[in-house]
Amino acid sequence: MTTPPPLAVARARSPIARWADQHAIAVPDDLDRRGADLAAFDATTRGAVIVGLGEAAHQLHEVSRLKLRYVQHLVRHSGFRAVAWEDDWSLGTLINDYLLGRRDDIDTLVGHMSKEQRTGEVVDVFTWLRDYNRLHPRDPVRFAGVEYFATRPLAYDAVEAFVAEVAPDQLGDVSSRLAILRPRSDDINAHLTWYLEVTNKAPYVRAAAEVHQLVAALPTQSDRHDVTVHHARQIRSFYKAFSLPWPQIPDYRDARAAENVQWWKTVTRSKLIYWAAGAHVADARVQITEPGQPETTFLAAGSRLKRWYRDGYVRVGFTFDHGRYEPAPGQLIELPPPAPGWVEHPLTEVARKQFLLGLDSHAPRPVRDWLTSPLTTRGLPEYGHDSMMTGGTLQDWYDVLIHCRTVTPAALLSSETQQLAASGLRQGGS
Repeated sequence: MTTPPPLAVARARSPIARWADQHAIAVPDDLDRRGADLAAFDATTRGAVIVGLGEAAHQLHEVSRLKLRYVQHLVRHSGFRAVAWEDDWSLGTLINDYLLGRRDDIDTLVGHMSKEQRTGEVVDVFTWLRDYNRLHPRDPVRFAGVEYFATRPLAYDAVEAFVAEVAPDQLGDVSSRLAILRPRSDDINAHLTWYLEVTNKAPYVRAAAEVHQLVAALPTQSDRHDVTVHHARQIRSFYKAFSLPWPQIPDYRDARAAENVQWWKTVTRSKLIYWAAGAHVADARVQITEPGQPETTFLAAGSRLKRWYRDGYVRVGFTFDHGRYEPAPGQLIELPPPAPGWVEHPLTEVARKQFLLGLDSHAPRPVRDWLTSPLTTRGLPEYGHDSMMTGGTLQDWYDVLIHCRTVTPAALLSSETQQLAASGLRQGGS
């Protein structure tokens, strides 16, 4: 077969691909180098008080490295001093201790994060933030997790210790309720399995709500009180969430995540980076399908953030064409190119290896249609084309795309690190 000349190839491409090729800004292969992409990123995020960094899939080396590039830029050049992460709040307090130089066991801490976060690339993000803080001790970056689903015993212990110190007369009321709520170990999966089998969850939901009310009403105001109230809020969220019917939990989860992002921004009085999956960063009602399972539907946390902060909330999507990933050691899974009709499909024709693309509506009609048509995108990556996400439009999801052609597996933490993490956490700083 005769290979067509380059001009013929260009004419055969979609108008979206031709437009993207003209407007895409290359991201350097060496991510430590400055590049024109950073100036374009500045233009997109100028005026933002929250920047959501949403990834199309977890556990991908290139995606994590690209996200770190823009975290570094936001911290160094745009004054962002707070990070909110799609992971557990209580564990996040210990990661914050690491960033502030109070402990040194970051591999163990990352080993306790959600399975999708247990990679060397995530360790690198926290190591860089700690190094930045060491050089800027008067203006550090602070960290919080925004999820409740793995609330650990340390949250219960912190509540009890605070009440014992500032309101010992109320300690009995708080302790009696915490006694029936506190997990027996850091194995939160075991605790959740137990709770899901409880027939009458109302006493637990009530006790958790009462703990939160008692702590919130204490006649003391301080940063430590704010954090303790938030510990109690996460305990309440855990017991309330898992008392709900399963179809209601995703909506409840993202509502709480948005509130937690808002709370952390208020506490830190800083511009904030929200690191999460794209489906949480988006301003859309998201539907996720996977083989053999009912559809998961939820209003993304980003929808609430967009309503609260308007143009002050900017969404950055990290997407890709194809590659491989490794959700567990030795379990390599092919990630096929996006199917026709998926929003990323036109980008398969763009020549650059990795690039930034602003989603400006001042574009030719076919591009505007691409930006504003109902969106279909990659779902759970392990199912290839058999899982997808829908809901909203591309402009509802992102203000700018960072797209790379090929992705490879992130570096999973070693089995030795995983075993060390399983042995437990030191609660205090080092």
